[in-house]
Amino acid sequence: MVVIVIIVVVVVVVVVVVVTVVVVAVVIVVVVVVLVVIIVVVVVVVVVAVISETALWTIESVLPYCDVRNACIHRTQSHYRDTGPIRLETKSIMPDTRRISC
Repeated sequence: MVVIVIIVVVVVVVVVVVVTVVVVAVVIVVVVVVLVVIIVVVVVVVVVAVISETALWTIESVLPYCDVRNACIHRTQSHYRDTGPIRLETKSIMPDTRRISC
């Protein structure tokens, strides 16, 4: 009878230890995966922001008629003149064919 109790106790202890180790391993894996996902998202957001800013700067410097925030300027010049805060320089040696199409 004592032997059966000892065997049961040993089996229960082994099961508890194994379950604990598995749970801890799963928690560690989940934490690592979450951290990796967070890092990847942050890196992607930063890269996209840098690329977008570079693209905006390039578009605005190469195509001065293009205002990427407010569609095409050459179609709404009077609106911009009337509103005041945004002043546009319309003089350019570039022909109209270089304007971005809306």
